[in-house]
Amino acid sequence: MKRIKEWGIFESSESKKIPHFVKMIASEIECFSGNGCGLHSLKGIEFPEDKVFTLYLTDNKLSTLDGSPEKAYSVFVSRNKLTTLKGGPKQLIEVNSASNSFRCDNNLLISLEGAPEIVNGDFSAANNRLINLKGGPRIVGGDFDVHANPLWSLEGAPEQIQGRFKCKWFSIPEGR
Repeated sequence: MKRIKEWGIFESSESKKIPHFVKMIASEIECFSGNGCGLHSLKGIEFPEDKVFTLYLTDNKLSTLDGSPEKAYSVFVSRNKLTTLKGGPKQLIEVNSASNSFRCDNNLLISLEGAPEIVNGDFSAANNRLINLKGGPRIVGGDFDVHANPLWSLEGAPEQIQGRFKCKWFSIPEGR
């Protein structure tokens, strides 16, 4: 496994040794399928511990966030194949008082377990397979968006939301 450089290639045994191009500029990791990534896994990437990253990992083939750094500034993992947020960054760090965001919409999530407890900006898990909100953030400083999920319950919703709570198409199935 190779360490990330400004433009680096790493091979992951999780992705059958297919090389992926990862761009790291200052404190951002970019890997979009539009850039030819097709990233399957974060395992084996050595994130320098002295930096806080924004992870731009939209439009890949990630099924897990295992291998993520412990801390991040913002996380964008929409349009992957995630079934869980476990293994993802546990803490989002504010940088220069700017708010951070966590976007994991358009995946296959059945749970929010593993989400950071506090998100100072927006949190979006729209268009997944969530039936409740257990394990999600406790505090959201911006919008909390979980629309287009087959929610049966709002159990686990954040204690505090500074922005809008978006949950269109919420319905309780008969007999529940």
